[in-house]
Amino acid sequence: MRLRAARARFRSFAEESDVDSSEVLETVSGFWRELLETDAVDVDHDFIAAGGDSLLAVELLARLEGTFPDAGFDDPANVGWLTIRATAEQIVARSSTRSAIDAGSGD
Repeated sequence: MRLRAARARFRSFAEESDVDSSEVLETVSGFWRELLETDAVDVDHDFIAAGGDSLLAVELLARLEGTFPDAGFDDPANVGWLTIRATAEQIVARSSTRSAIDAGSGD
């Protein structure tokens, strides 16, 4: 049931955004696969539980900030506890908000 609710929430973020949510999910999954050196990543496991550590979490944070600067990943302490799905949701949601703000400012 929780998985179904999470998927529905992710779809709603994706529908409201100009950002391609499947591309975001694949990009974030790719970061995890590279950093954890495995192809077996689950979108609903947190980074630490999947085998990450604090140093890898800092590297993940750097990659996320470099690729998605508007997503607000500024606290390394929280990154390790995020799942791939939650990370992608945050990116899509923040990108949607940023797009709406930019559109409203007339820039």
